[in-house]
Amino acid sequence: MIDIAKYNEHYNFVNLALFIYRYVLSGQIMLWMQLTSLNKTVKMHSHAMHEFLICSQGRIVVRTETSEYILDKGSSLFIPSNIPHEITPNDHLNGLLIACIDSPLLCLMRTPNNRDYIDSLTKQVSQATPIECDIEDLMSCLDKLIELKQHRNKLNQSLEENCFLRMLLLHAQRQHTFSMFRLDEQGQIKPLYEWLKENYQTEINIDKLCLQFGMSRSQLTRKFKHYCGYSVIEYVSQLRFEEAARMLAMTNKDVSEIALASGIANLSHFHRQFKKRYGMTPIEFRNMTT
Repeated sequence: MIDIAKYNEHYNFVNLALFIYRYVLSGQIMLWMQLTSLNKTVKMHSHAMHEFLICSQGRIVVRTETSEYILDKGSSLFIPSNIPHEITPNDHLNGLLIACIDSPLLCLMRTPNNRDYIDSLTKQVSQATPIECDIEDLMSCLDKLIELKQHRNKLNQSLEENCFLRMLLLHAQRQHTFSMFRLDEQGQIKPLYEWLKENYQTEINIDKLCLQFGMSRSQLTRKFKHYCGYSVIEYVSQLRFEEAARMLAMTNKDVSEIALASGIANLSHFHRQFKKRYGMTPIEFRNMTT
């Protein structure tokens, strides 16, 4: 449980407002995070930095020019840069993490695995409500952040960035999970997803899949990417190479036989892509795991 009172850099409303207007609006920082409580409204403002909010206790209301967002404990809100917004406490006892990050630093945090999630957050305001399986993880990150801020040094600043990225990806994961639920209710994408898990070794033709599952090509590709985080081809490729790695580690089959059994007929392509994914050749991978 987060104890706001134990945080000795606790900001009151005046200090918080001064800091936002002096440093955040002027773009003088790359990443700033503050766990605080509010007793007054932070008036409508905008800045060139992305803003990430997490409510740790009580209730906070955030308003943009077009929408209102209510944040209870564990709720998070990502506000892309240059979107006017105001923040209002709805409870006297409240706790709020305010994190501001500039676009270049957020871009540096992107990896091939997380870039789709991070890029999607910067396009529009996104709210995520608590999911039972991750709220404890989220609160643990906030506790860790308090601990790190009490002992300022370069290492702890780096660890703070890791905390920020983890919290941001938990937020993105919630968004992705809710998207999956909505698509699953339509009864279109999950059957395709399950079919690919069973038939990835076969030749995959997008046009045939469209006919089989009753969708246009644009519907299928867009909804599958939203559901899974990968395109159909990327997902199939992932399944194939995971199976190839499993067979290399657990069987004595020849590499060419494994490539074919995984659904990859071109052996040179198999070797090239395997090394790209795992940083070693199939033989080197086998030698390492046996």
